[in-house]
Amino acid sequence: RASFCLPRWREMREAQHEFLGTQVGPRDLVGLITTDRPWTDLSLGRPIDAIRDEIDRPEWLNAEPQEQTAILRNCELEGLRGRIRADETYALLEGLVQLFAQVREDRTSIVFISNGLSRAAPDMGYGERRQLRLPPKIGLVNGRIQRIPRPSDMRDRFCEGEGRRLAETNFDRRFDNLVNAARAANVVFYPVGVPFFQAEATRAAAMGRGRAGFGVSPARMSNRVSGTLEDLAKATDGFLMNANGDVRTGLRLAASETGPHYVLGYYTTNAKRDGKLRAIKVRLKKNGADIQARR
Repeated sequence: RASFCLPRWREMREAQHEFLGTQVGPRDLVGLITTDRPWTDLSLGRPIDAIRDEIDRPEWLNAEPQEQTAILRNCELEGLRGRIRADETYALLEGLVQLFAQVREDRTSIVFISNGLSRAAPDMGYGERRQLRLPPKIGLVNGRIQRIPRPSDMRDRFCEGEGRRLAETNFDRRFDNLVNAARAANVVFYPVGVPFFQAEATRAAAMGRGRAGFGVSPARMSNRVSGTLEDLAKATDGFLMNANGDVRTGLRLAASETGPHYVLGYYTTNAKRDGKLRAIKVRLKKNGADIQARR
């Protein structure tokens, strides 16, 4: 994004270059996209050199907004700009998950560089505030000064309808739906938390080496970044990386987890049709080996 400071972007760019140069194999399908573009613009299987050249051009971080977003920004929807951005981001992630579910059955990974993902509840007071902000139109009617009803043209109807939709959107429910779709499609999220508005964040944070929360410094990582992104990672069997930390090692670990794996199936011996959730555990007979499996 435009608020991504240049020094931090250089560090992130170098980490991505190393990842593409050392971890991507000849049979891997790799693509690059930002939330300023619809998911249908994603091109998989592009030459790695073309992706690296695109990363080297910082102007792609300041791309023109999508047509729908540009229209909404001109609708004077005060107080909903954050929801416009969240809606755009969710639309991208939902589209990518849907695409990957159709492309392949194998495990697919999304490295999601972001400063957070909204889980806001519906804004029930937006309608009242909207009415108060719209001043009445005054004019002459039969020689008398009085209020004139506002015309309801196509643009006004669109803006009002989108305003209501955005205000009534439950992003927490949308987050849960995204997670469920990703798990069903065997898609794993590896977010890179970028605290854009936390200028005092340390670059020398002590790095943890555990898989859960890899490279996260809770004392310095803002709640806005670590909260929803860590939930997204854990729910899809990934882990959160900190942009102020060792992203290179995190990307290498993510690549290693995307390697060989098994897709297991089974027939249950529990004949009860009670609609309850049942836990699944996968164990290895060999001692000393680690296994990562979804519940």
